[in-house]
Amino acid sequence: SKILVAEDQVLARGHLHYALEQLGFRDIEYVDRPSHIRTALQEHEYDAIICSYSLRSEQGGYFLLEQLNKEQLLPLSSAFIFTSADTSIEVVQAIVELQPDELITKPFSVNELDKRLSRVFARKHALRRVYALMDKKEFEHALLALESFLLQPEQESYFPLALKIKGDLYLLTERYHEAISFFDSVINTQGFSWAKLGLASGLLALNKLDEAEREIIQLAMHRDVSLSAYDLLAKLQIKQCAYDDALESTIRASDISPRNITRYKQAIDLARITHDY
Repeated sequence: SKILVAEDQVLARGHLHYALEQLGFRDIEYVDRPSHIRTALQEHEYDAIICSYSLRSEQGGYFLLEQLNKEQLLPLSSAFIFTSADTSIEVVQAIVELQPDELITKPFSVNELDKRLSRVFARKHALRRVYALMDKKEFEHALLALESFLLQPEQESYFPLALKIKGDLYLLTERYHEAISFFDSVINTQGFSWAKLGLASGLLALNKLDEAEREIIQLAMHRDVSLSAYDLLAKLQIKQCAYDDALESTIRASDISPRNITRYKQAIDLARITHDY
């Protein structure tokens, strides 16, 4: 496996180097700046990128992953793993919002690193065909590959993830009626929060605003999805031209995860519309 490590603290880099070598990894590259990660990703493919959240240069690890996601520079087949010594609610929420494949708290043992890497590599390997098709933007083929995957009993431990990806693809391909039916069927079997969010997103896309609002308000009460719920609520309120309410929802989301630049820009735009200075 080919690993890219982004770490600018000498002791942390030394520990990670030791741990990876103990686990048998030999093909390892080291960088200490976010821009070097971008360059490396444009030139090579990596099985995993292990990145310190607190990189001190160029706005740090958060901004890096935010940009990689936005510009789609990170293949789904590659694992992105954050390491962080800061476990404050604000930092953890910011990291969770970016959806890295893993978050490993520093300091960590060789065994902990082994467990996390094994888990993420197994997940990436199991769904490698789906991820490869998605990376190529072949979303219809990816949906077919998921249907096939969900018929394999030996992959049962990955079914919740496969179902979530299936729902995301329905929304991505704007198959909103199918998405709503799919999320409803998942919720009737097991009340996953991601399925409830997906249902609300589908209803919102079809302008079923009253139904969407009911779902979103319920979700906003659940801490694990309140951030996404407030983002959806702001979108709904903008559709309703309720800009004061949309500003309040955007501010609430920003309070939960303060580092998101796009959300701040939205708050500024809404403040201008409502003359709230």
